Amino acid sequence: SPLLSYSLMIGDILMISGRVPRIIATPLMVHLHGWCGIPFIGPVPYIALLLRLSRQGQRSFGSRLGRHIMQLSVDFLPNVGGIAAHVYELARALRALGNDITIVTFRDSLFAPGEETIDGLHVVRVYLPRNTVLLYPAFALFEYFSVRRIIKRKKIDLLHSHYVFPDGFVSRLQPGVPGIATEHTSGFLDRLEQGRMLGLYRWVYSRMNHIITPSDELAGAVGSLGVPRQK
Repeated sequence: SPLLSYSLMIGDILMISGRVPRIIATPLMVHLHGWCGIPFIGPVPYIALLLRLSRQGQRSFGSRLGRHIMQLSVDFLPNVGGIAAHVYELARALRALGNDITIVTFRDSLFAPGEETIDGLHVVRVYLPRNTVLLYPAFALFEYFSVRRIIKRKKIDLLHSHYVFPDGFVSRLQPGVPGIATEHTSGFLDRLEQGRMLGLYRWVYSRMNHIITPSDELAGAVGSLGVPRQK
């Protein structure tokens, strides 16, 4: 319910602000979020990452919200699926907090609009004839130039990628802009077990400022690549 969601958000704020001891608040909030089916990594903890980046001196975010955040995801609406929905809902929540959100994703029609607005979200679509891994290298090239153009135009404060390739790879080619990555899928665990793409994962994740995972198993898998746990 909305009331329950707001209650959890207030709990998140208290935890981040230090008003409740973290050793008590963290397991409690994780349990409540899991029990209610509401992801623990929501907009409030996400903004805390922005403030943490500021303290680390990566870029001066200041003490207020209202930043230019770019989400990179090859999977987005009108696709139906978990990651597409996650990106959309996260972008809406961040916009509700006063941030300017740009989403860079794909379009499978050459004649479809390259840019559009969905619920106040600026969506930039890069042409990809078919959403298949075989075409991702070509997509990455065009995505790179689109992201560069938007960074110069909007002075983007943060890049958040949802796939290690092409999105995370393109993100880490942008100089001077902090990056966050979310590792969503069990496909990463399969590749890790098979020893596939490990060099790419290491290169991308070692250059990210922070990495979000929805489970301890995925967090441990990222750490096994030599990525510091504090990320």
